[in-house]
Formats: sequence, structure tokens, C-alpha cells
Amino acid sequence: MPFGLGSLAEENKPTYCRRHKFSHDEHKKASCCGKEKSKHKCSQLSTIREETKECLECQKLAQRKKKIQEEINERYNKYYLNSLNANSLCVEHCFKAIDSTNANARIVMIIPQGILTDKNFTKLRKHIYDNSYVEYIIALPQFAFKPYAEPHAVILCLTNVNQEGEKKKKQKEIWYFEVKDDGLYKNSREEKKG
Repeated sequence: MPFGLGSLAEENKPTYCRRHKFSHDEHKKASCCGKEKSKHKCSQLSTIREETKECLECQKLAQRKKKIQEEINERYNKYYLNSLNANSLCVEHCFKAIDSTNANARIVMIIPQGILTDKNFTKLRKHIYDNSYVEYIIALPQFAFKPYAEPHAVILCLTNVNQEGEKKKKQKEIWYFEVKDDGLYKNSREEKKG
């Protein structure tokens, strides 16, 4: 099963068979529990829950859901930042792929510019800064990947990846370059003439 947001949809699937799902849905429509202000559950809901516990098909569905959730948690916890954001996972995966015994380890990647500025990526930026030396950042024009993608992108060049102790370089400065004119029209990506 592929890991991602699609597999997380399994979490919302019911843990009971069609017959008991229908019973639960009918009970919700009746909304008898919502009208009661006491903490005690209504007898109809208690009966449905008891039947669900005894139903073999419902037990299989519950075990399947539990197994899928354990699998998702196992894959999810392999990453340092515990984020399901695709951009974050991609960057973390690149760091995991680098051999820490190689002193010349480097990564050059194209990432959305939002990673450098968005507050949702604070932990990711800290992870990048702590585990590599940022040589330079090259900001590309907004329409560099048009018609496929329009958001701003940057090229991030990292060296000294996954190095610790004396091997790790101290970050002094970061070179930032901005490409303003790449020789193409912004709206059509055709070459400029003349």
C-alpha cells in the first residue's frame, strides 16, 4: 500500500460491517443520544455496540484498520520532523540518502521558495541548517517552470551534509542569487528576439 495522504483515508473507514454501519447511521438520524443530557448512553446505541463487538466481520475490519494504522505510524515515525508535507518529506529523504561517512557529501535541489519563508517550515529550515552547510541559494523567476508550475522556486546548494563534530563547517554566510531575466518572456516562455 502506498504511503501518503491516500492511505490515511483508511483511518476514517468504519470498523463495522454493512449491517452494523446501517444501524449506526439510522441511530444517528434518530438523534436520540443528542437529546439526552445525561452521561449515560442510550440503550439502542449500547445494543448496537454489543452486536458490533460480537460480529466476526466487524472484528476483522477493526483488526485491519489497526494493522493499517500501525503501518502508517511505522513509516511516519521514520522521519525526524514527523510531517506529512510532501516538500518536507522530500527534503528529509534526500538527507537520509546521503552517506555521513563521505566528507564531501552534497545536495543540490530545487524547492519551492515557501520553504525558505513560510512559518510552517520552521522545523525543516532548522533541520537543513543543523545538518548541512548552505553554500548558496539561487532564486529562479516565478515562471521558470511554466506551463507545468508557476510558484517561485529556488535552487538550494548544500555541502558538508550530515557531518558532525569537527567535520561540520560553521555557517558564516549564505550567498543568495536572484535570476531576474533568463532570456524568456514571462507569459509564454518563448525566447526573446533582438
